Amino acid sequence: MTGTFREIPLDELEKAAGGVQQIVNSERGRTMTVTGLDGDGWLAVRSQPVTRDEYIIGRLVNGDQVEVVGSVNVSPDPKVVNHVWVYAPGLKISGWVNSRYIQ
Repeated sequence: MTGTFREIPLDELEKAAGGVQQIVNSERGRTMTVTGLDGDGWLAVRSQPVTRDEYIIGRLVNGDQVEVVGSVNVSPDPKVVNHVWVYAPGLKISGWVNSRYIQ
């Protein structure tokens, strides 16, 4: 499905996240910018909301823009990575990113 964008129904989003999570709709549809990466760092776009290399499907850098499709609030603990489902028009893919690096 590379290069194709489709709206993901909330039930599919919850299933992809590994279960029922709190969906945060306030950011939905908002265009945000990747920021806060050090030097030549990059932000992984993943097929699953899990911080594992095997799920990486793309890379974003500071200044890249993404459209928030849905957010999954996994934990309020700052040590836990919260992932956001985005569409990255520059890469023409949708996937999960670490919410700490988009504003």
